[in-house]
Amino acid sequence: MISLDEYKNYLVNNYNWPMDSSSLLVSKRRDLLREKYSDEFLSRVITDSYSFARSVLNSDTLNSGYFKNYISEDTTIYINLGLHGGWMSDTLFIDSEGRYVSKYIIKTIFGMSVIIQLITEEHERETEDGIFTFDYDYFIYMQGFSTNLDLIRESISNTEIKLIKNNNKSLK
Repeated sequence: MISLDEYKNYLVNNYNWPMDSSSLLVSKRRDLLREKYSDEFLSRVITDSYSFARSVLNSDTLNSGYFKNYISEDTTIYINLGLHGGWMSDTLFIDSEGRYVSKYIIKTIFGMSVIIQLITEEHERETEDGIFTFDYDYFIYMQGFSTNLDLIRESISNTEIKLIKNNNKSLK
């Protein structure tokens, strides 16, 4: 499982434009991360992302090469640390169970070739007097899974065991 420090370092050191690599801007992003996003929130993102990954691995649709999770509305949020060009440090999806799912962490678990995105299905319906409107269904959609899903299952279940052991130690 990715540690809180590893995730925070990724968020601060990730950039798309060379101008964002200066030590001054990295330092500003580190301060902004501390101000805007608590360790508790970022820890929840990590835990929720791994919980979501376990749900993906238990999905029936995975055998067909995709995963699709209905959500009631577009709940995408971004970790914004002021990167140039409007880039975000990470994208978070809130799933139907209220879990904060990190795009970066999911790609770390399943491989960088996996695609995770929000998709929308549009449905036309007639309201009254021939007036039509559109309704939208939102889904967290994933595809591009590697063939080593059994190894991923094993590594995730091992992190779950470690979390349980660590929690039991803190209870004593």
